[in-house]
Amino acid sequence: MIKYDVIVFGLRFYVGCDMCQNWFHGSCVGITVQMSKRITEWYCPECKRSKDPEVLYCICRKPYDDQQFYICCDKCQDWFHGSCVGVLQCEGDKMDDYNCPRCMSNSEINFANLKPLNQQDNDDLLKLIKQIHSHKNAWPFMDPVDPHEAPDYYNVVKEPMDLNSIGKNVTDKTYKNLTEFIRDMIKVFDNCRYYNPRESQFYKCAEILEQFFVSKLKNLRDKFCEQYMKV
Repeated sequence: MIKYDVIVFGLRFYVGCDMCQNWFHGSCVGITVQMSKRITEWYCPECKRSKDPEVLYCICRKPYDDQQFYICCDKCQDWFHGSCVGVLQCEGDKMDDYNCPRCMSNSEINFANLKPLNQQDNDDLLKLIKQIHSHKNAWPFMDPVDPHEAPDYYNVVKEPMDLNSIGKNVTDKTYKNLTEFIRDMIKVFDNCRYYNPRESQFYKCAEILEQFFVSKLKNLRDKFCEQYMKV
């Protein structure tokens, strides 16, 4: 399906998804007017993933999972789990463009996320996790969920994680780079939102703590990059 919308700057071309019926700028999905004349049906990236679950995505090359956040690389157009590339959904939602580690490994975010952690980096990570532990909204996530309080939790949540376990991993120097640390933090927030209703206190705590974490994470990434520039 195609249509045109006359705007101030000229003629804008749209292409319609045959599954969800939403409209997309041709320039945003890589389809020209000439190409559209040869297309009998078209599915947007979101519908294509759900329609063909055998397509593999991300660095981990796994099928699409609608329970996970994905971010699209503006260079290669591949989709990546935020947890695999060290990007939280609330960060990705604010990005004008994103380049994956394969396309731009030296970008600030990719460099900071993937550089091997040295002793100073690990000390900084330890300070960060202590700040998170001290936050007033961290209490629901400090320890593993008690199955007596939530009997079905471990049937619903497949990769449980808690802040004390993350703190122990930092102390034991388990994390080789920042992405691995971020991946476990994402599990804490996503597990909570997946299991608990939006209006619950637990859900609200996850939202607030995540925003706090993102602000501290930005400072840590900046510090990692500054240290590299001084070398």
